[in-house]
Amino acid sequence: MYIAYYSDNIKKFIHSLEKGDIKKIYNALEILETLGSNIDMPLSKPIGDGLFELRVKNIRILYTFRENSAVLLSIFKKKLYRIPRREIDLAKYRLNSL
Repeated sequence: MYIAYYSDNIKKFIHSLEKGDIKKIYNALEILETLGSNIDMPLSKPIGDGLFELRVKNIRILYTFRENSAVLLSIFKKKLYRIPRREIDLAKYRLNSL
């Protein structure tokens, strides 16, 4: 499976983090690349409408599957229990534009 980035802003966000967090995110992405849709909790879970959440500490990456790719749609630091509505809306908008 291939990891695709919806925009370069996702890569920029990752590289703006602390070195240890960057490494953990790339390790999680490597697992996603290897396991594809077989990835499961506690690292990933479906959130509905074809969207999935990759969980690395307090960082969340919303993604979807397209053909033989996992497309990273949105990334953010989670501060609350629930995923902010604006992040879900952004991911859905980007999903619909694929």
